[in-house]
Parts: sequence; C-alpha cells; structure tokens
Amino acid sequence: MPQVNQWVHQLADRTLTEHGFSPSGKADDILVCYQAMITSVLIHFRHPDLEAIERGIRWILEYQFFELGTITSWKGSGIQKYGGCLRSTPCYIGLSKSCIALSDYVHADWVRKDLKEEASIKLQAGLGYILDHQVYVRESKQEPITKDITKLAYPFTYKVNVLELLRLLRTNDKLNDPGTAHARTFIRSKQKKDGFWRALLFDILRIGFLLTNQNNPLSGFLMKLLSRLPKHDEGSIKNDSDTNRILEMDLV
Repeated sequence: MPQVNQWVHQLADRTLTEHGFSPSGKADDILVCYQAMITSVLIHFRHPDLEAIERGIRWILEYQFFELGTITSWKGSGIQKYGGCLRSTPCYIGLSKSCIALSDYVHADWVRKDLKEEASIKLQAGLGYILDHQVYVRESKQEPITKDITKLAYPFTYKVNVLELLRLLRTNDKLNDPGTAHARTFIRSKQKKDGFWRALLFDILRIGFLLTNQNNPLSGFLMKLLSRLPKHDEGSIKNDSDTNRILEMDLV
C-alpha cells in the first residue's frame, strides 16, 4: 500500500527527535504514550529507518520505569502535563503502551539482537507490573485504574483498555497467568447471548489536541489521513468482527 507507506514515512519524519518520538517534533514535548505508539507503528510497518525505531525503544529502556517510587531521569516538560506521565506512580496508559512497543520489537525478526535482549528484560518487568494489577485494577482501591480501561473500544486508542492488555499478555504467553483471571472473568461477563461481544467503535476524528492546533506539524498530515477513514456515530455500539476474533483467540 504505497499511500500508507508514505503516511508512515511522514509520521516518522515529523515526530522523530534526537531522543524518541514527540507529537510536536520537539524532544521537550515527548509524551510516553505517543512516543510508544509511534514506535509501534513503525515496527508494524517495518519502517526502513532502524535507527529511528531504536531511538524510540531506547527512550523506553532508559526513562520508562515499571515500579512505584522511582523517579525518571527524563527532564522534558511534556511528561509533566496531562496529570504527569512519570511521577512516583507511572501513568498506566504510558506504561502499557511502552510494554506494547517493547513487545512489538521483541517479536520482530529483523531488529538488532542485542537491543532485543535488553527490550525483552524490560518487557518482562512491565508485564509483571500489569499482572500485579490484575491487568486493569488499582491495588489500593480494587477498582478500574482508569474510567476507559473497561470499555471494549476498537480500534485501540491511546486510552488503553483491558482487551488490548489481554492481547499483549497473550502475545507474550502470559494469558494463563493467575494475574489475568479477574480480567478474563470481566470479559466473559460482557459476552452477549448470541455469543458475540459489542465493541465501542472509536470515532478517530475525535483525536483532540493534535488537530486543534494548526501550527502542529502533524495537523495537515492527520487531517489527510482521517479524511480517508470511515466515520462512525459517536458512542455507537455495533458488532465488530475484528474484536470478536481477538476475543475468541483463547482470551475467554
């Protein structure tokens, strides 16, 4: 798909910094979740600039942590916004997306072996953190970590949900770990009488701050991309075959 490949190249060109990926193209504005998601996109599409991908992975290896009470050495101001990405308790969304990026890298057969080994070690620590939280539950209050984490939304957005996390764990042979039992029970509770699940189809046109600032280098690129995607009514709930295929692959 030449057009998609062109978009991927533009995404990399407009977000790559000397350290990792940033929505604004400036390292100071790096956000953990977007940094990881862009890295994942480039891995999925086998972007030819391996050095760019490695920057994204190395940022995670150096600055993301998977334990409480740790202070990151990253000094960029972006992580201080939106509630804080890397305070003494790391943002669960950013942590999860970083694990997904590491997993994508570890399972790629065309990347550097030495960096893959580092990523694998870090990934196991992250998966342990997720399992310690029963995939989606706060340890302190036994309630969902975020208000969106229990929504079976698809396609996946930056608001990580339990379905995306279970897929991550399945990819890394952790689905039968006792730490997934609560989440799998929750998924079973959402199955309808017809044997299917209903997915909240995310209206991608609701991507917010990237589009509202016309000076953002990604605005024109994203508007062009989004104009070619099908639209769904906000809040619509429909059968989604992709979601059901994901759920049927031993998740329940």
